[in-house]
Amino acid sequence: MYSTLFLKFSISFMELVAAIVATITYPKYKQTSEKNFVYFFWIVFLFDITGYLVKTYTEISNWFVYNGLLFFYFSYFLYWYSTIIVNRKAIYSLITFYLIGVLLQIIDLDFFSKVSVNHFSIGVISIIVCTLLYYLQILRSNTIFSFKNSLPFWITMGNLILFVGLLPLMLLVSYLKTEMLSYKIVLNLLNLIAYTCYILGFLWTKKK
Repeated sequence: MYSTLFLKFSISFMELVAAIVATITYPKYKQTSEKNFVYFFWIVFLFDITGYLVKTYTEISNWFVYNGLLFFYFSYFLYWYSTIIVNRKAIYSLITFYLIGVLLQIIDLDFFSKVSVNHFSIGVISIIVCTLLYYLQILRSNTIFSFKNSLPFWITMGNLILFVGLLPLMLLVSYLKTEMLSYKIVLNLLNLIAYTCYILGFLWTKKK
């Protein structure tokens, strides 16, 4: 029973902690491209709680909530990377690639009935490419030598760990019918690591 409750609420707990830490440390990064992350983490947390409430207290499918969360998540990160990555052609190509995937999902009416593997895969691939573009960019600059105090570095590290792990996991669940308990354990572990990176980024970033 306790293990089931842990799996159910551990991600929400990490989202809440990240939102609180982002709020407390806001003065340190409010003048940067990351200033909207304080709102981002609170919105993600509210989406998650809404999905749980819809599933628990209504007979309505909550897929539309989680698909909305995925759309918000991917869209925000693509927007954010567009503000910090100098390769504009690559970033705009990724945004176009992602929006086509969203359009196809809506046409297929998957938005309200299930998580679309195609939409999820396109979003994850887009974010992974963004993380690689960002790291390639900082490798060519002096930023790499002060990565500990760089909020974009830690957010991108969290994204890389989360999405590189999630892509094969989602494909396994969808096509090989992997056991759901194993899926939830790995999902929680990936989120724990990713949100730890986000939180460390907020705590260690220098005021700008």
